[in-house]
Amino acid sequence: MRKTCFIFAVIIFCLSNIAQANNGSKIVGKWLAYAKSGGTFTEGNKIEEIPEKYQYIWEFTKDGKILAGEYKYKYKLSGNKLLVNKWGMEAEHDITELTDKTLIIKKEIGTVYYRKIK
Repeated sequence: MRKTCFIFAVIIFCLSNIAQANNGSKIVGKWLAYAKSGGTFTEGNKIEEIPEKYQYIWEFTKDGKILAGEYKYKYKLSGNKLLVNKWGMEAEHDITELTDKTLIIKKEIGTVYYRKIK
């Protein structure tokens, strides 16, 4: 019985690491923030397009960095959590969806919708 439980725990651990590695490879690339919901400037949970002049790009690199214009931040993925280190402070965001083309991140200021551009 103990041996079975141990084997089951090892299998779950391995599968969670495979899923996390897959998310890590999916997030690498350039993402354009094109819409948002919630927060200060939107009504409730209505999804609103971000005006083109305010859209921004986050580039996630393989070595755990986010390039955002002239800024560089470090990031880590932990399950569905995106941990971003900005100026020595770590911010935690929830990844609600991550596919080859879509990234949706729930932040403290609302939800941001990204489209993969590279």
